[in-house]
Amino acid sequence: MKLRLIPAIVAPLLLVTIIPTPVRAETLNARCLLQINGTTYVDSLCNFTDYSDYDSFSAGDAQVFGYLYRNEGVGSLCWNKGRYNKAEACFEGLTRSGACWSNPNAPERTDPFVDDVKLCAWAL
Repeated sequence: MKLRLIPAIVAPLLLVTIIPTPVRAETLNARCLLQINGTTYVDSLCNFTDYSDYDSFSAGDAQVFGYLYRNEGVGSLCWNKGRYNKAEACFEGLTRSGACWSNPNAPERTDPFVDDVKLCAWAL
C-alpha cells in the first residue's frame, strides 16, 4: 500500500477546520449588584465578561465571583459564596429585566432557605 501525502496547500486548511475557534468574549468594567435573600454581597465595581452563552463576574479582588448561564431567556446563577475556590451555589429560573437577572422564588440547589436572587451589571 502506497502512502499519499497531503499537499502543503491542503494541510493548513485541514488544521483550520479541526481546531475550534476561541469563544468571543467582551470584558467590561462594570458596577455589579448581587443580592441573595435581601443580603447584599456585591455593590461595587466589578469585572463582567459576556461570553456567547454565559456571563462571568468578579468583585472585591475576585473574592466574590460567579457565572450566569443563559438558555432561551432563562438564567442560572452560580457563585462562590465569597469564600470558595469554585462557584457551587446555584440558583435556577432567573429572568432578565434591563441590566438585572432575578427570581424572587429561586431556591438554591442545596439550600432550601434561599429564595430571592438578583444579579445586576451596569457598564461604566
